[in-house]
Amino acid sequence: MRPFSNFIAYRRAFHFLHHMGTSWLANAHHENFWPHHSWPEFAALSDDARARTSVVLPVHGFADHGLGLPLDAEEVVGSEILKRAAMGCDSLLVLPPLRFALAPYQRSTFFGVDADTAYDHMREIVKSVKSAGFAKIIFFNTSPWNEELAATVALDTHVEWGMETRVVNVSKLGMSFHPGAPIPARANAQAAAMHLLGLSAAGVRANLERAGRGDVRDADFRPGNFQQPELLAPDESLDGETILAAVAAHFSQALGARASRPPKPPKQAGGTPALPGKGWHSRDYLPHFDQPGLVQSITFRLHDSVPAKVVEQWRIELDCGDDGTVVPSDDPRSVELRKRIAEYEDAGHGACHLRDASIAELVENALLHFDGERYALLEWCVMPNHVHVLIATREGHTVSDIVHSWKSFVAKKANAILGDQGAFWMPDYHDRYVRDEGHLAGIREYIRNNPVKAGLAKTAQEWKFGSAGHPGSAGVPPAQTSGRDARAPRNYLPAFTPAEIDSLPDKHNALVIIPAGAIEQHGPHLPVGVDAILGQALLAGTLPKLSAEAARRVFVAPPVTFGKSNEHDGFPGTITISARTLRRVLYEVAAELCSMGFGRIAILNTHGGNSPVIVYTLREIQSTLGMRAGMLKAPLSLELSDHEARNGIHAGEWETALMLACAPELVRMDKAVRECPARPLDSVAWMTRDVSQSGVMGDATAATAEKGRAWMDAASKALAAQISRLL
Repeated sequence: MRPFSNFIAYRRAFHFLHHMGTSWLANAHHENFWPHHSWPEFAALSDDARARTSVVLPVHGFADHGLGLPLDAEEVVGSEILKRAAMGCDSLLVLPPLRFALAPYQRSTFFGVDADTAYDHMREIVKSVKSAGFAKIIFFNTSPWNEELAATVALDTHVEWGMETRVVNVSKLGMSFHPGAPIPARANAQAAAMHLLGLSAAGVRANLERAGRGDVRDADFRPGNFQQPELLAPDESLDGETILAAVAAHFSQALGARASRPPKPPKQAGGTPALPGKGWHSRDYLPHFDQPGLVQSITFRLHDSVPAKVVEQWRIELDCGDDGTVVPSDDPRSVELRKRIAEYEDAGHGACHLRDASIAELVENALLHFDGERYALLEWCVMPNHVHVLIATREGHTVSDIVHSWKSFVAKKANAILGDQGAFWMPDYHDRYVRDEGHLAGIREYIRNNPVKAGLAKTAQEWKFGSAGHPGSAGVPPAQTSGRDARAPRNYLPAFTPAEIDSLPDKHNALVIIPAGAIEQHGPHLPVGVDAILGQALLAGTLPKLSAEAARRVFVAPPVTFGKSNEHDGFPGTITISARTLRRVLYEVAAELCSMGFGRIAILNTHGGNSPVIVYTLREIQSTLGMRAGMLKAPLSLELSDHEARNGIHAGEWETALMLACAPELVRMDKAVRECPARPLDSVAWMTRDVSQSGVMGDATAATAEKGRAWMDAASKALAAQISRLL
């Protein structure tokens, strides 16, 4: 039995924050992800359960490995391997990743800290794990530059604290990001990343052409000097999914369990894998080709956008399946049918309910909801009477099921807005699988420019409900947004290659937001990840509210997930780092951004315990780096009672309502309490255990999802206004 199996029984399967564009802490399985559990769940574990449980600290770096990949390729690959391996393991907990470690080479490694800070950072996290009663920790490291650091911390924490420590380097599992590793190991890492990110070989080669030339010295004189890795062209014969499955199985066995590995598909004649799926089929008047692993262009329409009798007449005229036969989508008759339908719908026939911004937003939210889980959302456009979507499908989720979920959700909500009960969508949909890179580019251009072609906008970016106008998508080359797991926002700097960052215009006047949160107790009803989760949720709500011009000038740095939380010592599950470590991490992130050419930073802080350290660090950044630097803060709602506004400082009505709005699956309102400090806490140092038994300071019982949604919207509008004034 897994350590939190009783708690998981209370929850639905966790689908992370509905605006996945920025609301992420890590690509991890919810059942064993440390931040998703409350402090009483940690406290309730028996000594035997704690003794059996291993805690994994992932360590990922940001680097150019000479593979033509974005800076966060290590985390993209490593987190997927860990998630798959962990699903086959009992008694395992996974921490958020440590992203700020060693980055020794100025030209090819990024967002690093000095060796002492990296060492202290890791030890402080391990110390908090030990304080929670766990004795086993596994460092899962993907960074070639942090293997020795992980080994040092593992040894020292074993010697000094008696921890049972292990280091698992991805380089020992059949792949490697080290530029000096054997070519097959590097090629495996490259192929796995390409598969997860949806990058084509042509796109990777284009990235390599823009990369710096290799500068490797003393390769045989340990440790070598890899200022700029030698470039490696992609091996198109490699199957990234097969590599991932094999590495995950290897890692799972190292963890003492078997990873869940999908069976190899049977072979067809000629050696081509026969993929499971429906293949060619028809549900109504349009043919479908439904198999997992394909990039699919999908169009679905309002029920009155193209009358069925009109389509039927065209089918007869074109001899296009009017006798019940299925005509493939690349058949000239199907091409002509699609052309006629597109021209008819672009003319704006029918009620065009999707002109209503509230309904169009429903559609966009539905598309974004399962992005990164059931599919990867590449492009989309919500037109007045139809919707275009480009997705990369995933194993276990058919296009028909995906489209049904979109249409069903929106129809119910939209009919409620319209006061109608009739049909909302046309029963069928059109899908077309993408054949090659040229086909993909053409579909992308069509979807983005459909509003311009229909005379609804002068530029694609002006259209609010589409990927072209979505904050952060402008300026990112298609190769870097294709298939990217949506946990990372499209303006997330590590999702770029170094050459792309170098080519960004007017960086000195752009703004980079650094999210800063914490992993700490939030009472019996909320998980310990609240501060980090709310920071990402606020960011997710804020970025879409920026103007298109402002959005092109706003970027997001790697989040600082661990904070200074020692006021919550004594509540298991809290992870705290020292003021010195927090200051060093923040300063080094700012210094990296300054070296990239950025001149303005804003820290979005969602943990009060971080604030004093952030303030004096910002002054240091202003004075020594010459950057414009400050803090963003979401204002409290004016609807809070005076008592709650004064006393609801932690896990009270405000935070609970926001969590009900953005992550209700993680909230246990049956455990919510009202507990307020007996005395004012202004200007005095305090420990939570001295003023609250539950860890709550406020009235969590008064929170509702409705309040949370309204407050989240108001707070994100205020943040958007703050950001706009800084540009």
